[in-house]
Amino acid sequence: MACGDEGIAILEEAATCLRSSPARLELARALCDLGAAQRRAGKRSAARRQLREAAALAAQCGALALGERIDDEVAATGLHLRREGASGLEALTPAERRVADLAASGLTNRAIAQTLFISVKTVGTHLGHIYEKLDLQGAQARDQLGIRLNGTLATDGAGTLNGAQRG
Repeated sequence: MACGDEGIAILEEAATCLRSSPARLELARALCDLGAAQRRAGKRSAARRQLREAAALAAQCGALALGERIDDEVAATGLHLRREGASGLEALTPAERRVADLAASGLTNRAIAQTLFISVKTVGTHLGHIYEKLDLQGAQARDQLGIRLNGTLATDGAGTLNGAQRG
C-alpha cells in the first residue's frame, strides 16, 4: 500500500480511473486503500468519506473480507459506520454478524472469543451493538437474537436452552 502524499495521489488517481469502469470491487479496494492512507496521514475526514463509499461498494459486491477490513479502518478513524438505509440484520457489520451467528448457535461469550480470536470484552461490545441495532432488550436478548437469526432459541448444542453461564 502506498504511503504519504505521493501514495495518496496515486491512490486517488486509481480510484478516479476505476470510477469509470465496471470493476466495482476493485474500486472498493482502491477506496479502502486510499482511506487507510489518508487516515495514516492524519486526514481523518477525507478518510471517512472514502471508507464510507468503500463500505457501500463492498456490501453491494458481497465482499465480506473487504468489509471487515474497511470496518477496521473506519474504527481506526474513531467512527462507526451505520449502514445507510439498513435496518435489522442488514445493519450489522460483518464482525457483528459473525458474533451474532455464534451467539445464536448457543456459544458462550468465552467460546465465541476463542473461535474468532478476539477478547471476551470485544464479544460483549459486539453483542451490545447487535442488541441495540436489533432493538433487543432485557435478560432474554440472547434468546431473542437466536429467534431473529434462525427462528430458534439459542441452545448449547445438546438441544437444551443455553441460559447458563454465557461469559
